[in-house]
Amino acid sequence: MTEFYRPVFTALDEYLGALGQGSCRFDFELIYLNSSSAKAVMMLMDKLEAAAAGGATVDIYWLYDKEDDTMQELGEEFGEDLEAAKFHLEKMAG
Repeated sequence: MTEFYRPVFTALDEYLGALGQGSCRFDFELIYLNSSSAKAVMMLMDKLEAAAAGGATVDIYWLYDKEDDTMQELGEEFGEDLEAAKFHLEKMAG
C-alpha cells in the first residue's frame, strides 16, 4: 500500500511544505474505498490537518453521489476527526 501511494504522499508533502501560511483546497471524489485505501485517505487527512494546524487555510471537500449512503457515511467519519482543517461534505448530482 505504501509503495502505491508514495508518489501522492511525496507530492502532497512537497506542496504543503511550500504552502506555509497559504491556502489550499483538496477534493476527494471516490466511488469505492477499500480498507487499504481508507488508511491512505486517513494519512492524507492527517497531512492536511497538520498543515492547517500549522497556520495554513485548508478546505477539504468530500464529494459523493447523492445515492451513495456508504460514501456519505465515510465522509462524515473522516470529517469528524478534523479540527483545524475545514471539512465540506457535498452531494453531487447522480
